[in-house]
Amino acid sequence: MYFFEAYSAGLHDIPAGSERRVKMLARIQDGIRWCETHNHGDPGGKEKSYNTQWGSKAAGLPFHLYIWSRSLPDGRLLSAAADSELNYVAANIFDPVRFKTDKNNFSQQMAFAMMSFAEKLGPDLIYRR
Repeated sequence: MYFFEAYSAGLHDIPAGSERRVKMLARIQDGIRWCETHNHGDPGGKEKSYNTQWGSKAAGLPFHLYIWSRSLPDGRLLSAAADSELNYVAANIFDPVRFKTDKNNFSQQMAFAMMSFAEKLGPDLIYRR
């Protein structure tokens, strides 16, 4: 989540065709591949699980995918991947058992999910472009 912040925030400000943008797009592609291999976290309860302190922040990954979807050629695929991940996060958030037993990680997951929902519903409102 945090690693991708600089790429999402700066994507619109780096000139097309510049060496910096080419390098940035390569790193974004690395990030997209990472998201593809880690979608839905790790339900085994390991570090990448959405049900852990660090993993709960992954609920913000759709936020970045939505931003990138508006600037990259495979935008529709990225947007669909963001929708899929956000649907998974919402189901996890509204799981009644989880709600009763996991207040700390749950609240972090909710905060990051709200960023993702905000970007989906109001593109570019968070960065106010």
